[in-house]
Amino acid sequence: MRYKLRTAIAAALYRMRKAIVEPVLGQIKSVRGLRRFLLRGLAHVQDEFRLIAFTHNLLKLHRHRAAQALSR
Repeated sequence: MRYKLRTAIAAALYRMRKAIVEPVLGQIKSVRGLRRFLLRGLAHVQDEFRLIAFTHNLLKLHRHRAAQALSR
């Protein structure tokens, strides 16, 4: 990992991960309580995570539109 992060560009990209990916996974784990997968096998787990991510994004969209409707 040290070898990968030697350049300033690589280090900057790695730092951005905290703002882009980490909060979403934290919200899914803590707020929605999804800490384990219910299914077995890589294909099933991938499908389950896609469903979780889809519902997460759908809820964000719903909240955003609801907030816009209230501000009108």
